[in-house]
Amino acid sequence: MPFLRSEFEVLERVMPGFAAQVRSRPFDERENEGSDVLSLFKAHGGVDLAIPALHGGKGLSARELVMVQRALGALSPSLAIAINMHQFSVATLVEMAKTTSGVEWMLLQAIAEGRMLVASAFAEGAAGASILEPYLTAESRDGEFVVNGSKKPCSLSRSMELITLSLRVPSPDGPLLAVALVPADTAGIRVRPFWTSPVLRAAESDEVVFDNVVVHEKMISYSGSREELDQVQIAGFVWFELLLTASYLGACSRLLEKLLESPRALGVDITGVAARMECSMNALLQLATEFDVAESDRTSLLGRILLTRYAIQDAIDTSSARAVEALGGMRFLSDPEVPYLLAATKALAFHPPSRTAMQDNLASWLRGGELVLC
Repeated sequence: MPFLRSEFEVLERVMPGFAAQVRSRPFDERENEGSDVLSLFKAHGGVDLAIPALHGGKGLSARELVMVQRALGALSPSLAIAINMHQFSVATLVEMAKTTSGVEWMLLQAIAEGRMLVASAFAEGAAGASILEPYLTAESRDGEFVVNGSKKPCSLSRSMELITLSLRVPSPDGPLLAVALVPADTAGIRVRPFWTSPVLRAAESDEVVFDNVVVHEKMISYSGSREELDQVQIAGFVWFELLLTASYLGACSRLLEKLLESPRALGVDITGVAARMECSMNALLQLATEFDVAESDRTSLLGRILLTRYAIQDAIDTSSARAVEALGGMRFLSDPEVPYLLAATKALAFHPPSRTAMQDNLASWLRGGELVLC
């Protein structure tokens, strides 16, 4: 069928045979703890999709990655959410490599060559706190930093080889925001169970604890402040929101696939859901294309992406509910994928920054003020 054809063509081009391998697993196996979808992703060369060819990767554009993430979301929502965090971490390193003379380019090459999965321990906003406020603390000791704290939930917690950390580090002029990259097997890093929901379990979103973890200063890059976003932070958030939204759009698109396969589905239901899905995808692709071709005024682009994400949240809520209703009560009771996808699509609203937290700041930005994330 033409629906999702373009997305799966891109996925097949960059990861031949991957989609067929995932589809050969029953859906509940893909989504449960112990799933091998992340191992399959690594084995099929997916970790370097966002790494430029100059550094040994496949160098996909933002537009292509949006298409890949939608396809992943249709195959396995857990996989898409976990890989979104990997791509966000890698894309942040790519942006840093453009503006610094540090070790980022060597790290990117090592990730590509070693097929390493990179988790993210960036702050994700407790109630009343900025998402730019790190959860982790760092104490300076003789050219090294000692990190303490924890990140929960942290996707890829059990499959990661590397993890990026958001830190507030001391300096003579006051605390600075920084990004560190640490091997997952570093002494003092351990994983504790956290995620108890049956939904998205294969994303491995447990708690990662940092107990006196030593990080060499060379593995730390500095990135702006809480008060003012720098270009690396802005680009990172653009990547995060684009790919996150595409991931959940993919999960909802799987419900539309099931509706298209159902002989009882009416045209009015199919076209109603499809119209919202395709308009949402076209909006994401337009924004991704703008990100690809121009590096100016990225703050404005981030603001528009946030507005688009919140609109797509509504489209997903409406579309998933309508698709499930059209599939019917017996399908809801007999096909566990249907209620699972309905629940999974709701989780987009819980990712930072939430619409509730951002509504006044976005309104201020639309009136001509600065864009402030919270």
